[in-house]
Amino acid sequence: MAVIGPRPLPPIYDNFYKEEEKKRFRVRGGLITPDSIDSNPIISWDKQLAYEADYGENISLKKDFMIFVGVFRIILRRTTTGYGDYVREPLNVERKEKRK
Repeated sequence: MAVIGPRPLPPIYDNFYKEEEKKRFRVRGGLITPDSIDSNPIISWDKQLAYEADYGENISLKKDFMIFVGVFRIILRRTTTGYGDYVREPLNVERKEKRK
């Protein structure tokens, strides 16, 4: 496991990734996710997986550094509370509903 990288997700999600999103598997999983630099703490599956696919395709030391520094910058700037009120649907549930 790396410091920066996509967080490992349950294997039950494997059939629900789009081809572009599978690029996330080119890199090791990490503790700090590439989508952590998004200013919105509530992020959709599509946006999260887009960040991870981009990271998998364009990994670099510079990108790792920018994510690492960006996370702390965002943590210090956030003033909103109550992030736990939002519960995101699991990927397999969300995408199964979209297929109908």
